[in-house]
Amino acid sequence: MDGGVDPADTGVAPDGDAGGGDAVDGGGDPVDGGLVEDAGAVVVDAGPVEGTQMSGTVRDFQSQVGVPGVRVCVYEQPEFPCTTSDQDGAYSLIVPPGELVMIFDQGENPVIPQLMPLIIGEAPFGWNQIVINQQASGMMFQLWGQENDPTKGSVAVTSFVAPRESDGLQGAVAAIDPVRGAGPFYTANGFPSAGASVTDTNGLAAFLNVDPGEGFTATVTKEGWTCEVPSDREPNSFPVVAGHLTSVTRRCTE
Repeated sequence: MDGGVDPADTGVAPDGDAGGGDAVDGGGDPVDGGLVEDAGAVVVDAGPVEGTQMSGTVRDFQSQVGVPGVRVCVYEQPEFPCTTSDQDGAYSLIVPPGELVMIFDQGENPVIPQLMPLIIGEAPFGWNQIVINQQASGMMFQLWGQENDPTKGSVAVTSFVAPRESDGLQGAVAAIDPVRGAGPFYTANGFPSAGASVTDTNGLAAFLNVDPGEGFTATVTKEGWTCEVPSDREPNSFPVVAGHLTSVTRRCTE
């Protein structure tokens, strides 16, 4: 678990946007039923598609090293071909402009399927994504005193300090609406702690075993600070899907 590391390691995009943050999700095997159909299977010989070029690097939550073989897709839009991260974790694909949800899932590596709601414009878009493997996920669930329910989802809310967004906001409290599942859970000195009551230096809050649904919102509060949805890159609401982690960020100013 990290906090206050380099921008590339916290999911901040090459153009200065923050993406992903520190991912946290449940232990055990992810729910794979219908995943290919939902995410959009890799389309062979689909021909050219029009849209925005999206690229970045997929990094491991613990090592911060690029993860090869992770499948990257536009969630539930199979007309847009998926791609797979290369040996350095780099990826590039065409996505439709507007509000969408990206999915970073297992592919050739045992990572927890992760959803990232985004707003894409017409210009090329850079996004670095943190993913977590199944073993680390199970360990985190244990340290937080929880048992993963594969019929439910998880949410990670990462609050960043503006304008650079390379540091997490420490000492904040996160909430999701509607209130479902267990949490928020935080880290202490970079490790999951069932006793922690505010964010660590990584700005991370996790909500576990959340009933699936649409239209969730997240808030982050700390006295003297204002934390908002980074509306230039993320929509106001997000979905929770069984067996998946949904990752969102909040931009905080003092």
